[in-house]
This record gives sequence, structure tokens and C-alpha cells, in this order.
Amino acid sequence: MFDASTCENVLHALSITSYWKECLTLLNEIKIAGDPSSACYSVIAAACFRNKEHDLGWKLLNETANKNRLPLNISYTRYIDVSELSSMPLNEMEKLYDFFRVHDIKCDNEVANRIVGLYKKLNQNPKLVDLSNSAACTHCNSSLQKLEL
Repeated sequence: MFDASTCENVLHALSITSYWKECLTLLNEIKIAGDPSSACYSVIAAACFRNKEHDLGWKLLNETANKNRLPLNISYTRYIDVSELSSMPLNEMEKLYDFFRVHDIKCDNEVANRIVGLYKKLNQNPKLVDLSNSAACTHCNSSLQKLEL
């Protein structure tokens, strides 16, 4: 048994190998000593997505987000990469959008640009836009409907 810090370092290295499933054992060892970092969860989730274990990847990302920790971009970008190879990539992307919505996660420019790249490869016409304080789109000047809580 390693200390938590050593486990995290080994876990990161193993996550990119064919022995990536050993990361799950190390994750459980880290849980005994403390709370694993979001980086641990993220690299294992990325490995899950890369190795077609999507359900396990989403389980790990949800576990991270439920602890009020943001997963790292590597987990999102890896999912975008494997979604691109799917026969229904836009349907696969809905899982990512749902995850963002459920956990109120705002994706950063790196992830947004990867999403735009995917849509462009699919001959879509994506645009990165910002909303002004009045909820007007900076691209088309349309406004979002007012939402009252």
C-alpha cells in the first residue's frame, strides 16, 4: 500500500497504459487515506472513455462533481474525441451537455473550441458566442427569454 500522494502519481501514469483498470484499485486506496483529487477522477474517466467504458467514466465524473469538484478538461476532451468516432456523435455529445447542465458547469474555451471543432467536422456551422448582460447574443443579437424563479 502506497501513501495517497504516491498512489495519485502512479494512478496518473497507469491511466495512459493498457493497465489503466488498475487505477480503480489505486483510487480505492486513496479513498482509505483521504479524498482523491479531481485530477485522479478525471484521468481515470478519460481512460474509461478511451477504452469504451463510458458508463464507468460518467460514474466517476458524477462522483467528482457531487463532491463540488470540477473535473479537469482532459475528461471532457477525451469524451469529445471518442464521441467523434461514434456513428451518432451529436447524440453522444448530449451526455456531456446534460452533465454540464446537471452540475451547473461552465465549460472553458479549450472545451468549447473542441466542441466547435467536432461540429465543424460534421459540416455544421457552429459559432462561439457570448451573452451580454441583457442576455443578447453577440453573434445574432437575439435575446434569451426572461426566466423568473
